[in-house]
Amino acid sequence: MLGSEELDSIVAELASRPGHEKVRAHLHRLLVGGMKVDSRYIGFEEPVPVVRGRIDALLGWTVFELKSDLRAERNKAEEGLCRYLQACTNDSGDDYVGIATDGADFIAYFLRADAVVEVASYRVDPLNPRGLLPWLQGTISCREGLVPDQVTIRGEFGRGSLAAHRALTALGDEWAIAIARSEARLKRELWEQLLGIAYGAEIGSDHLFMQHTYLAVVAKAVVWSAIADSAPPNAAALLRGDAFVKLGITGQADADFFDWMLLTDGGSEVVMRIWRQVTRFRWRQAQGDVLKPVYEGLIDPDTRHDLGEYYTPDWLARRMVDEAVRQPLVQRIVDPSCGSGTFLFHAVRRVLTEAKAAGWPSGAALRTALENIAGIDVHPVAVIFARVTFVLALLPAFDDDCPDAITIPVYMGDALQWNVANERARDRREILSADAETMEILVPELVIAEPRPTRYPPVVLKFPSKVAANAQSFDPTLAMMMRLSEQRKPAMALDAWMRRNFDFDDQAREVLCATYDLLGQLRDEGRDHVWAYVVRNVATPLWLASEGQKADVLLGNPPWLAFRYMAGEFQERFRRETDRAGLWAGGKLSTHQDLSGYFFLRSSQLYLKPQGRVAMVMPYACLSRQAFAGFRSGEFALASGNKLRVRYSEPWVFGPDVRPLFPVPSCVLFAEWHHGSEPAVLPQTVRTHAGVLPRRDADADEADAHLTDRVEPWPQDPANTPVSYYRRRFRQGATLVPRRLVLVEHAQISAALPTRLPATCLRSRTSNLDKAPWNQVEPLEQVVERDFVQPVLLGESVLPYRVLRTALGVVPWNSETERLMDSTAASENGYPNLSDWLASAEANWEQHKRSELSFQEQLDFYGKLTRQYPIAPIRVVYTKAGSLPAACVVRDQHAIIDHKLYWAPVGAEEEGRYLCAVLNSEALRARLAQYQSQGLWGARDIDKYPFNLAVPRFNPRKKQHRRLAELAQMAENAAESVSFGHDVHYSKARRLVRDSLAMQAWSDEIETLVVTLLDTGQHQ
Repeated sequence: MLGSEELDSIVAELASRPGHEKVRAHLHRLLVGGMKVDSRYIGFEEPVPVVRGRIDALLGWTVFELKSDLRAERNKAEEGLCRYLQACTNDSGDDYVGIATDGADFIAYFLRADAVVEVASYRVDPLNPRGLLPWLQGTISCREGLVPDQVTIRGEFGRGSLAAHRALTALGDEWAIAIARSEARLKRELWEQLLGIAYGAEIGSDHLFMQHTYLAVVAKAVVWSAIADSAPPNAAALLRGDAFVKLGITGQADADFFDWMLLTDGGSEVVMRIWRQVTRFRWRQAQGDVLKPVYEGLIDPDTRHDLGEYYTPDWLARRMVDEAVRQPLVQRIVDPSCGSGTFLFHAVRRVLTEAKAAGWPSGAALRTALENIAGIDVHPVAVIFARVTFVLALLPAFDDDCPDAITIPVYMGDALQWNVANERARDRREILSADAETMEILVPELVIAEPRPTRYPPVVLKFPSKVAANAQSFDPTLAMMMRLSEQRKPAMALDAWMRRNFDFDDQAREVLCATYDLLGQLRDEGRDHVWAYVVRNVATPLWLASEGQKADVLLGNPPWLAFRYMAGEFQERFRRETDRAGLWAGGKLSTHQDLSGYFFLRSSQLYLKPQGRVAMVMPYACLSRQAFAGFRSGEFALASGNKLRVRYSEPWVFGPDVRPLFPVPSCVLFAEWHHGSEPAVLPQTVRTHAGVLPRRDADADEADAHLTDRVEPWPQDPANTPVSYYRRRFRQGATLVPRRLVLVEHAQISAALPTRLPATCLRSRTSNLDKAPWNQVEPLEQVVERDFVQPVLLGESVLPYRVLRTALGVVPWNSETERLMDSTAASENGYPNLSDWLASAEANWEQHKRSELSFQEQLDFYGKLTRQYPIAPIRVVYTKAGSLPAACVVRDQHAIIDHKLYWAPVGAEEEGRYLCAVLNSEALRARLAQYQSQGLWGARDIDKYPFNLAVPRFNPRKKQHRRLAELAQMAENAAESVSFGHDVHYSKARRLVRDSLAMQAWSDEIETLVVTLLDTGQHQ
């Protein structure tokens, strides 16, 4: 074993680049002592006759090239590795990894097109000696029999792993070939459309498609490795499920979006290479949702926060299952947002444990789990992962008593059933839709350029909902439709088969025969390969919502997708549905609403029995925030006019005192159907947890050891607390977005030109913080009349007691007409340059916008811009977001206030300084934290919460108020005296100002006075 002190010593010496011999000795010790490699498998100075050289070190499929100093010898190291990797690959047919190192730097390569390509690197750090071994373990291709814990799996398959890098590179190469095939393009287009339904936003890209393909192959390889003792027959059998069917398992793998690489000559080898990497693990030892770290690490890593995806650790899922599932051997359990299958795993294991304790045979336990537990998710990769997780959970029950054939009950589908069939939906080219009688699936148009341009129009496949809602009849009917279509049989053959086997009415058979004919048309056009998969999966929510399939227990972690991150069409649907259900808060609260509350109640309505129980992970905000007021009422209006009523029981709260967990505070909410005529009363208490976990993916024992809980009062709604007089006075600034169409810089022009011209040349201000799609919009560059170029105060402009710097913006306010102008009005009023700018901005807005607002309506959203005119001579502004408020007095009568600030006009300098003293104080910050939402780094979102506190109106007759104003003037002077560079980041500038203020002798007096003020102040 390699002890901590020895590891520290080795890393410290490696960092000094100690030379070839010492690096080799230390490498041997790291491999044998740290990674437990049998020294017999490590070869040093291995001869390679074909290149007349010797490999410095060889371990498994990893070649080491040792150098004294890679800073000077890197090219030489790469040349040597290229020769050795070529020789080893040619000799064995296997893929090898090359690592060049001088002790301080480790650089990993693989061979590609007769050249080495860098894929990963690591620099040793004596301050973090334990970082080297995990990097080596994830890079070296030698270890077998790995235990499938989350840390090891993340290192082997996660975003930074060598395996992921190699696979994604190879898949990219294959996609460049496959994209010429219409079938491959169709699969990608369907994938992107489903992703849009999953997320309510367009986020698809080729790179993401490659990531999802890689994950799909990994998942299918994992489940095969777990249940079979031999290699799969071939890549096609693994990906399309044929191999699993021969083992008696259906519903595990399908011909889906991700088998496109089978269309290329090299795709099958990529699949089998991934399978060989997967076989190094002992998957039968899995004790939880072990693929979750790979799912988290690679699925949409840059957008998961915006999309509300926060995955549940196993210890919490297990606790929820234990609490919610009281009779596991008889209760039906459904997870309508199953993700990678965490809750399904623990529900299955709960059934198997209880069955074993009751003396049941394994086969009976397995059948019960399969019949009583089901999962749905609209994310295609999540479904593949959840199916694997379900099988891994079943493994303890696999023995001779198992049934001959099993079907994995995890389905891809829209659990909300937002599937309205209409022409508008078809115009949006959605994949699926349904009304009360018909489920419809849109096959998008297909355009083929070669060998001659050909356009295949969209086709709508129709299925009677009453047929689609019965899996026992629908699955065999769909299978027979595909079988007869492949045999090119006429529709009458299908009609005869349906008459003989099912009691479908004439209309249902007529619809199905018409769809059968369309499938034949798709077959002839080469577009039929994936439709059985799509149809079978999207029908599942209808089936699970039928009376015979409803759940006793509904549990899971719904999406926390915020309203502001939904695409425009998704926003429209969400607003319409929540308004009808009585959940829409609207107004300024709309951006604070998210999908979780609606999902909780809508899925309860669809999938829960009248006596059923629901347990879901929810944002903490649902317990107290105004945006969730309708949700807390416990009433949910149904389309029939009736109401679903739920009774909430004591929730579990996981605030910022529990870490690491979710990026924001959360809770677990339990509820039951309530059949009384009166709304259910909320519980009086919550069970609040606290404790620091050793890691986010802690196991159950670690969670039990590190977490405590206590009973506390139900959190108070900030909206019901008394408010200060100033709450009504302060307003949020204008929504000056998209920034690229509003904020500007002076364009570079000739210095010979006069500087006092009535117009100036401007260019859009760009930033790496610009979001899609605006970061792809070409910056505007035009001349604009100076009257419409105004200073803009952003959130980053404000420091405590001081303005740091202002931005510039094009603000089309006509002071003569007191109106905001569009391009037409600007031209009519004699401002041709402004008109040209606005015309460009309006055209870009119309092309890329995600709402129905015009560009001018966007700028003046809720009147936040026009209400600033006429501009008051003295205003107080403070920052909207962050944990530490920053406030100052603004005396510029031209400056516009942005939405990242709140502002209020004040009648005198004294009042402005008084407010700044209060708003900048630590005393106020400490008290408003109780109202703030909590993020990964603590309290955030200041909004108007300062005025939930007793901040009295300024009274010049009160000595305490006057003294605060005097101290604030001293603070202004001190803040202005702090010097920093022109380009200083605002966060550093704020810190420097706060540090300077804290050193002043009078700073404690401000805090004392504010404490007294808040304790004794009267709300006015």
